[in-house]
Amino acid sequence: VGAWACYLSLFASLLMLLGAALAYHTLMSDFAYSLVNGARGSEVDVGVWSRQTAPLIISLLLFPVTLAKEVKLLVRISSYGIFSVGFALVFIAYHAVVGVESMPDSKISLTCPPASACIPLINQHWGDFASLLPVSYFVHNCILPIVNHTGDPGKKIRNHAFGFWIVAACYVFVGVLPFFAEIGPEGKIFPQNYLSLFDTFEPYALTTRVALLWQLMTVYPLIVGIFRTQFFGWTLNKQWPGFWRVFIHNTILVGFCTCMSAVYPNPGKVLGWVGALAGSIYVAILPILVHIMALRQDGKLTTASTVAHSCLSVFGVMLFCYG
Repeated sequence: VGAWACYLSLFASLLMLLGAALAYHTLMSDFAYSLVNGARGSEVDVGVWSRQTAPLIISLLLFPVTLAKEVKLLVRISSYGIFSVGFALVFIAYHAVVGVESMPDSKISLTCPPASACIPLINQHWGDFASLLPVSYFVHNCILPIVNHTGDPGKKIRNHAFGFWIVAACYVFVGVLPFFAEIGPEGKIFPQNYLSLFDTFEPYALTTRVALLWQLMTVYPLIVGIFRTQFFGWTLNKQWPGFWRVFIHNTILVGFCTCMSAVYPNPGKVLGWVGALAGSIYVAILPILVHIMALRQDGKLTTASTVAHSCLSVFGVMLFCYG
């Protein structure tokens, strides 16, 4: 296909990592804001503390960590977040069990008569999830650098497989159980941050926010580090171009995430947009284009095949853009 396809795929990868950094920064700011208000016992902003200033404080705390030269150090830091993930899973499972036990018998069925408590299998917004799928697909961009820095290179395949299966299990667990946890109250709409359903001063929710904030704070520097290595590897053919270049790069990147988190705190929308663009490139354009070029080199490309594959590519792009 040519070097331009490689550059296009690298651009899509960087775009997805940027979207992940934006989403993490927004979630950390939300958790920090709720935690401080919960500790103070009031939701009224005081002095310089507000939802708009929380991202700046998060940036000041984590910026020195993002300057770490070795990605291996960031991987070690992020590994401690596993305890926070485990606590959050227990919290979700507990509320799922309580939610199911509190449901009337009429709701424990496959038909789900109350319209306000039903989630239709399909409607006009069925494409909304399409743009989020590439976000899950791109998890290998974070797994590969972690696996490459493990102590035993001979176990990369095993570690890679375990990583994917564990991530998939967590996605299913977190994606399904919260529905049962809050199916009882009719008319309740799920926010982008699931913990927003709980009161700021609820002790278990407050503890879960602390755990998830720690987990996000350990992973965020790793995402910035992976973005840095890919960017400088692409532009300068080196992962560490010097402290000051990294300092300027991280200042721009973290500063952009801070501003976006303050003025547009919608991580789901951000991931949807970057997922739509990156998904169109990685799923609907490049694979089909490579296949067409291969058929052309083998002399098997026909007009019908070109039209069919072009229509498939256009349909994929429209699907992701619709989502």
